[in-house]
Amino acid sequence: MQKELVICIIIVITIIVGNVLTHNNTKNAVAEMNKSLQDVSSSINNIKNVNKETKELKSNKIWDKEYQKLAYYIEHDELEKVTEALIRAKSNINAEEYNTAIENIDGCIFLLQHIEEKDKFSLKNIF
Repeated sequence: MQKELVICIIIVITIIVGNVLTHNNTKNAVAEMNKSLQDVSSSINNIKNVNKETKELKSNKIWDKEYQKLAYYIEHDELEKVTEALIRAKSNINAEEYNTAIENIDGCIFLLQHIEEKDKFSLKNIF
């Protein structure tokens, strides 16, 4: 009986620590992507500043790096939605359709916040 109790406690502690680590990683990835997307969106609003860096959408490079880590523990459908929104935003910027690009960037930010909220350990997500 004693041995089983110790094993159960170790398993529960491992699950809690794993959840904290993955949530912190998700929160950091979402914050970094949101900052990058906000920078792109603000430079699009000042159309004179739409330069090569904005057209390359450096958020894509950040997302590619974060995608590899997040793919281990987050549903791939959610991650693919963000990737699609980034690709649409990049193509809109290249086509100089800035209003549509801003809409796609805002959609991407919403999806990232949704992923972060969904990953959070709360009663709402348990039941």
